[in-house]
Amino acid sequence: MVTKTSISAVFGLDVLSVACLWLAGVTEPLFFAGITVVSHILVCAAVVRTIARFLPVPDGEHAKGSPGYDRWQAQAFVLIISCNLFDRWLPVLVRAQWYMLFGAPWPHSARVAGRVLDCPLVDIEEDALLGIECLVTAHYETADGIRVGRVKIGRNATVGMRAVVLPGVTVEDDAIVAASALVPSGRRIPSGETWAGIPARRLARRSAKIALPGRLETQEVA
Repeated sequence: MVTKTSISAVFGLDVLSVACLWLAGVTEPLFFAGITVVSHILVCAAVVRTIARFLPVPDGEHAKGSPGYDRWQAQAFVLIISCNLFDRWLPVLVRAQWYMLFGAPWPHSARVAGRVLDCPLVDIEEDALLGIECLVTAHYETADGIRVGRVKIGRNATVGMRAVVLPGVTVEDDAIVAASALVPSGRRIPSGETWAGIPARRLARRSAKIALPGRLETQEVA
């Protein structure tokens, strides 16, 4: 029901937008196409935000046909025909703001150079960094439906180039996911740790410099 309503709303408003442009006498092809695309993007952003706010998708497994699956499907469909259709072509300088348009709950200091699926279900805190060509997703398909898990990227955390972060992962403050790593669903990377590999495993914790009389020592943070 939610999916059908969302699809109908998007395409209905698209048709209304085209009709308004035609009635307004807009006939120059490039201008007409540009306004139509912008209108479509804004309509989709409004629909996604509405679903995320009033019909949130709970964490967990959702069988096909269940209310949770229907909510996720509606949100995902609208994102696919708008947000994730264009995101890979956007300059990295505006990519974070692009996802925020579609309801991503991020601060303006977040730096995003990779791709994010289900952006309303991904929390990024201040000064976090998503590297070039990394992928963060809050869902994956199962035999009977989908598994949804909110992803959390902490303050000053880093997800390296071409890394993959799966649903339900928490990357705590100052933690690092190394380049090309794969973080399995549900994992928690504690603050200050570096994880790498497939599947990702702990490498080390950040070193702390401790000033002592007459010398400077470096110790591992426990």
